[in-house]
Amino acid sequence: MTNKPDLKTTAGKIEDLDRRLTESVHPLGDGADDAGQDAGQLTARTRIDALLDADSFVETDALARHRSVDFNREHDKPLTDGVVTGYGTIDGRKVCVFSQDETIFDGTLGEVYGEKVIKLYDLALKTGVPIVGIHASAGPRVEEGIVTLGMYGRIMARATSASGLIPQVSIVVGDTEGMASFLPGWSDIVIMTTQSALHQARPSAVAQVFGEEVTAAELGGAAVHADNGTAQLVAETDELALVMARDVLGYLPVNNRAEAPRTEADIMAGSIAENISEDDKKLLSIIPDEDSSAYDMREVIDNIVDEASFFEISGSFADNVLTGFARIEGRSVGIVANQPLAGAGAIDSAAAEKAARFIRTCDAFNTPVVTFV
Repeated sequence: MTNKPDLKTTAGKIEDLDRRLTESVHPLGDGADDAGQDAGQLTARTRIDALLDADSFVETDALARHRSVDFNREHDKPLTDGVVTGYGTIDGRKVCVFSQDETIFDGTLGEVYGEKVIKLYDLALKTGVPIVGIHASAGPRVEEGIVTLGMYGRIMARATSASGLIPQVSIVVGDTEGMASFLPGWSDIVIMTTQSALHQARPSAVAQVFGEEVTAAELGGAAVHADNGTAQLVAETDELALVMARDVLGYLPVNNRAEAPRTEADIMAGSIAENISEDDKKLLSIIPDEDSSAYDMREVIDNIVDEASFFEISGSFADNVLTGFARIEGRSVGIVANQPLAGAGAIDSAAAEKAARFIRTCDAFNTPVVTFV
């Protein structure tokens, strides 16, 4: 029989706290995470660990449990209540992060779960740091009734308040449906894995109402949202999606009053003529002499910005215009460019929408825009 710690002593209280914190790391038991890992997916915690700098994560509300007693749920109260929240650093800069745990109640949102996310948004707004959400949720937790809708309303109110003040990045790694699908769509950057989906109606509901069998991928898979502009980036794996999130945050400031980090780079000194190199002269051959000849504007961009610094955004949507981040002499800039390879680079409504959304993001976060016409 295991000896229980003596809660009348300080040592006993510390021992009991350590025991409960250890339990919160595996709230459903040590073997509960195996199925997802066997499928090549990370867990809610390992996703956070892969996103943040090593050993920088500080968890908040790790011991939270739901308060519901309906449907005999007082006997099923796992720690964390289905979402891991906290803060840490990416490349030394502070960020807040939450990661939905689809192994606990399918990642559904209840009252305590909502309170955790709300507190994290409040912390991010108060301290002026980016917030990253890792999404895999079946939506509201119906067993807790209408309070879950109130929680969604309060979360979305904070996301609205945060818009343009702090960068919001959403990484969709699992099936995210119902009201859970709203928040990612409001983010500045949406990253989806090829195994994930983002949709409001369940496939079963679509089949019942319309009599048509559809899959989650057909309703809102990564390919669907990449083609309609909702998802700016698509990754093959969880790990790659998290790397993309780190990369894109490296081009942005922590808030709308800060400057983006500057990387080491050669700074031009002297006249332009003195600084023209053989690499610069490549531009003479990239752009053809005939106006009717097409060429890839990416080659022009790559020969002007810092080496290997162009990070394209929304590449699968409206390919007649290019958008993305880059660096010039180590400084972050936004790139907007006509793409002659697609429709002669003419701007249609989709391209205008794509460019406008990207320019708004750059404007909010003090990022100069370089336009190639």
